Amino acid sequence: MMDERITVEEVKWSAGALKDYKSSGKDGLPPEVFKYLSEDMLNPLRDLFEAMYEGGFTATAWDDALARWPTKMGTRTTHTTTGY
Repeated sequence: MMDERITVEEVKWSAGALKDYKSSGKDGLPPEVFKYLSEDMLNPLRDLFEAMYEGGFTATAWDDALARWPTKMGTRTTHTTTGY
């Protein structure tokens, strides 16, 4: 269990770090969709990331994906999934 919640600012920062003009994933969404999300969409995305982190799972469609998790200061910078 995390000591702190993932913040909207962390999600915004992580999405902003995505590179433009890269290929879409299996979902068909290019990185720009996440990078330029409106403010009212950041909270649901934060809630999704937090639920996955707390539960220790990711969507099965992400099994072949490279995901960038928001990191907390003083914590590991990598995350190894064990759910599959």
